[in-house]
Amino acid sequence: MTNQEQIRSLVDQATQRFGRVDVVINNAGIIQVGPMSVNITSIGGMVSIPHLLPYTGAKFAAVGLPEGRRAELGQEGIPVTIVGLG
Repeated sequence: MTNQEQIRSLVDQATQRFGRVDVVINNAGIIQVGPMSVNITSIGGMVSIPHLLPYTGAKFAAVGLPEGRRAELGQEGIPVTIVGLG
């Protein structure tokens, strides 16, 4: 959900129906098919930044992506180099 009013409405509805909200689970995903050749991120993928959790989460994913590619392609003898500057 990207609409803040929808989110507030959902919380209000859940609170009215159940009395309170005990747990909120944030789960999002996207599927993109096709080759990937360029992956650039920032130090935010290596160090958690207080009060910037959506940014930090995205950057941690951008670091995990080439690590996964290295594991996948390594089985086929294709090396993936990850360069960390900082």
